[in-house]
Amino acid sequence: MATSLEAAVGSVGDDDAGSGSAVVNTLRQVGSAVAVAAMGSVLSGVYQRDLDPALGGLPSTAADAARESVFGAAAVAEKLGPTGSALLRSAQLAYVDGMSAVWCCFGLAVVGAALCLALLPKRESFASVTPHRPGAG
Repeated sequence: MATSLEAAVGSVGDDDAGSGSAVVNTLRQVGSAVAVAAMGSVLSGVYQRDLDPALGGLPSTAADAARESVFGAAAVAEKLGPTGSALLRSAQLAYVDGMSAVWCCFGLAVVGAALCLALLPKRESFASVTPHRPGAG
């Protein structure tokens, strides 16, 4: 990652290095935040979808707490006593399924990036490019 960031910043002239560095840093931070949000949404969606069948006879406040997180489901299961073990197991399996979906999405993103890298037209290396100097003849 550091090499690609250095290449991106190195491709702008010395006068614009500060601006180039700021743009690259902003894109990295925004990209990271969007990726975390997307993966969290996938995890949450799969978890709630898989857990819903196990919430059948629960009061709405207990079901909402269980839908919120695995810890919420564990707290509800503890209050239910021995009958709560099925709810806890369902929550654990729903979480594992959600994380599996997150890893599948991540794998697809890596494959997509690799395909883009392989199929995009090649550029000449940065070492062979002479930087443009304003005022130079």
